[in-house]
Amino acid sequence: MDEDADLSVCGQGIVDDDLALAAIAPAVRGTIQRPAIERVAKLRRQLLEGGAADGCAWPLDWLTRRVQRDRLLAGERVGLRDIENRHGTEDGSPGLHAGTYVINNCPSAPTPNGDPGPWVIFGSPQSSKASCGGGEGDYIGLRGASMSPGSLDGVQVTVPAGSAITIREARVWWHVPQQTSGATTFALAATNGGIVGESGTPLERRGKPDVFALASSTTSFTLDDYCSNDDAGQGCGFGGGENPNLQLFGSQLTLSDSRLPSGSVTGGGLAGTGALSGTQSIAYSAEDADSGIRLVALLIDGHPAAQNDYLAQCAYANFTACPPSESGSIAWNTATVPDGQHSLELIVQDAAQNTRTIYAGTITTANAPAETSTPAMLAPGPGAAVTAAFASGGPGAPNGTGATQNATIRLGVASSISRPFVHSALKLTGQLLDSQGHPIGNATLDVIQRAADGASAGTISQARTGPDGSFTATVPAGPSRRIVISYRAFTDAGYGAQANIRESVGAGVQLRIAPRRTTPNGTIILTGKVQGSTPPEGALVDLLVHYRRHWEPFRTTRTDRDGRFKVVYQFEGALGRFPFRAEVPQGQASFPYANGYSNVIDVATTG
Repeated sequence: MDEDADLSVCGQGIVDDDLALAAIAPAVRGTIQRPAIERVAKLRRQLLEGGAADGCAWPLDWLTRRVQRDRLLAGERVGLRDIENRHGTEDGSPGLHAGTYVINNCPSAPTPNGDPGPWVIFGSPQSSKASCGGGEGDYIGLRGASMSPGSLDGVQVTVPAGSAITIREARVWWHVPQQTSGATTFALAATNGGIVGESGTPLERRGKPDVFALASSTTSFTLDDYCSNDDAGQGCGFGGGENPNLQLFGSQLTLSDSRLPSGSVTGGGLAGTGALSGTQSIAYSAEDADSGIRLVALLIDGHPAAQNDYLAQCAYANFTACPPSESGSIAWNTATVPDGQHSLELIVQDAAQNTRTIYAGTITTANAPAETSTPAMLAPGPGAAVTAAFASGGPGAPNGTGATQNATIRLGVASSISRPFVHSALKLTGQLLDSQGHPIGNATLDVIQRAADGASAGTISQARTGPDGSFTATVPAGPSRRIVISYRAFTDAGYGAQANIRESVGAGVQLRIAPRRTTPNGTIILTGKVQGSTPPEGALVDLLVHYRRHWEPFRTTRTDRDGRFKVVYQFEGALGRFPFRAEVPQGQASFPYANGYSNVIDVATTG
């Protein structure tokens, strides 16, 4: 049958398929067309109860195929489809970009809790349940014995007025029972742009969620139970007493925040003038009314030096996932860098990883003690000894033979290193020399790590120089970071010499696919694990397929807290060999790794 034919041939009085399409996708027509829904309901009832109506053999998924056909005419490629992301959007699935974060609500969410967050109940239910704090299996939703014909009720989230937040993806664990008597009920999912999903009842998504990729302009998302008017004015019955007619057991919303945080410096020695020594501080006030303040960090010479991390105060259960404002100060030991001028920046990061520099300046550090000579050097008599290190002066015990603050560390490795995720230690070699090029032997060097996400792990190992000043430092495997080899000439002095190595470590990710061979319309399951320490909210993973000489992302998923992910993917008429791989993008909060790629796995589709 021609899909553009007049649907009146089915005897249901629907003028054409565009009218029926408007019932399911009101973004095309503007608002929900209830009369068309009623007609579709009658048609579906006849098809379900007695097969085709008046000889009509229209398949139940004809609306989906019509939308796909229209997209093909518009130039979209739908040969490959992720069935977990089957609900299309006007602008395609959201790609990974800066300014996104995830919130979880209720016990069935990936990060379970008892907080309904921004979800509210709407409509006129006979009773409602607005709390999900009862543990596993609890929900928010609607209760009652019946619904009026043509009525809607449900649960929804709406971005606050004036906010820069939009909703990019919704994963929902929900259930809508079928009526026990009367008119037909439908489960609907909608946004401020129109309906994005429709199903007959019962709808059971308690075990596996519905996943909706949403348009970039989405500011509200609604789950509805709709009681149709297809039974001669009768309502929808759910049995005696108060029975659930829509239940939301859990949700995970991916949100986008397009506005940067703000703030100002309010004082502290690091914001002043003059030479600085010892530990100094910088005070600040930071604000972000959208996603909230996640981190304030101090950068010295472009590298993270110290930070205040507010993650413990970030529930990630509402639009404002972290505190909307924070005031405080950051202290930093100026002796951890060589004396001289250094650039200083104070940055603020919100819950969506948007970052703004609220202060930039230059400081001068002066921690090295002035070298002195012995006022009167007498030839040592019997039983007396004066070492060169002691003659050069300085507080505390000398560190090495010929100890001096005017030292230099010469590295035997490049100052910038890139390597994939590995569990093996890093070996760094070099030589410690004084200002005349003489070796400083038997000296202890500190190996300091500063992670790329701003966290400082402090001293992670030590190395000792040989008689010729040479050393080999063993650095445990870790994330992207700055490694600083540091030498202090005397136990009570600051560091007199430092050498920096920037190590970029690609994220590790393993990918598995089953089966490796399927039909042109077959389904495969992609599973994998991101290696290393993933943050509590998980890490983002891009899944890519090689198509027409390019790697194209088809899904962005988020791991659980253990780094594991799973995605179901369905081909649609695709024939050939398709390589797949996973990519873990850099720049994720609390995940200090560079871009990392998995192994490539080929999947063949054959007729």
